[in-house]
Amino acid sequence: MQYVSDWENLKARCTRWWNKELDTPLIQLFVNSARDNTWDPWRLVHNLDDVEGTLRAHTEYRSKLAYELDAFPHFGVEFGPGIVASALGASVTVRPDTVWLRRTPPIEIGEALSWDWDNDWYRRVRDVTKHVARHAEGRFMVGIPSHSGSLDLLSMLRHSDRLLLDMKLEPECVSAWMRNLTRFWLESFRRFYNLVAPYQVGFSTPMPIWCPGSWYPVQADMAAMISPDDFGTFVLPDIETIAGELDYTIYHLDGPGQIPHVDLLLSVPELDGIQWIPGAGEEGAASPKWYPLLRHIQEGGKLVVLLDIEAEEVRPLFQNISPRNVLLTVRSNQPGDRDLLASYL
Repeated sequence: MQYVSDWENLKARCTRWWNKELDTPLIQLFVNSARDNTWDPWRLVHNLDDVEGTLRAHTEYRSKLAYELDAFPHFGVEFGPGIVASALGASVTVRPDTVWLRRTPPIEIGEALSWDWDNDWYRRVRDVTKHVARHAEGRFMVGIPSHSGSLDLLSMLRHSDRLLLDMKLEPECVSAWMRNLTRFWLESFRRFYNLVAPYQVGFSTPMPIWCPGSWYPVQADMAAMISPDDFGTFVLPDIETIAGELDYTIYHLDGPGQIPHVDLLLSVPELDGIQWIPGAGEEGAASPKWYPLLRHIQEGGKLVVLLDIEAEEVRPLFQNISPRNVLLTVRSNQPGDRDLLASYL
């Protein structure tokens, strides 16, 4: 693996972390001493006719980073949240800083879901992913494109305002849609897993964590707008099924509106961990405000994932929660942060 001094040891540490056998945290430290060295995650989708140019630009970007401690080079094939909904008939709108997917007109109550693996956008995403994986072989990990979560995919097809009403007025229809979308999600995941597997040892996703087997950060961002009862009815069966099928899973807990669902998530034995992301307008993921939440997740026996925190936040964090079963990503422009953070390993 390019820029990693002991790839075998790093993989072994990651494997032990997934299995809750590692006595230290995993800390991915990315040191970017060249302040003008930035990466636009939307470059790929904005330059679909120049995939090679994007790969060359990413090679230059990687060359100016120092991958320290448990960090490794990773390229996320970014086509936007839930790009696989294109196979379900959602139209794709590319914007400067995101990609929107929405089916127009929305599906109707009682309408059966169908999908097309040869949809133009889905096929394009598939082909680019294979090309990037072949190019990456042995040098960096490739994260498969976003599969979002089944509830979020359904909101792209039915539209969130209608879907919220449907949960109250047409719950059986929503449950049927969710069961079918779980089937779709798993089949699409398997297709992309098998696409990249020949070119890399282990597996990664949009979230840059190496895993010895299949894994995904399952999510339901729309769940911030529903009650725990509705979460248990419509979302939890989807999470339980996916967590039972994949080797490992992390739940992407996005924003304070999802905190009421934490106890339900902790009740799923097959779910391995929870990533906490506070969302826009909130204090950072490692803020003291969230220490009780993070301790609660740990007491529930789950791994904790916090991305993009500051080096100076690590010491107070580990004075208030256990460093065991935690993964942090830290981005820094100070080489000296390596010695500071290495003391926790």
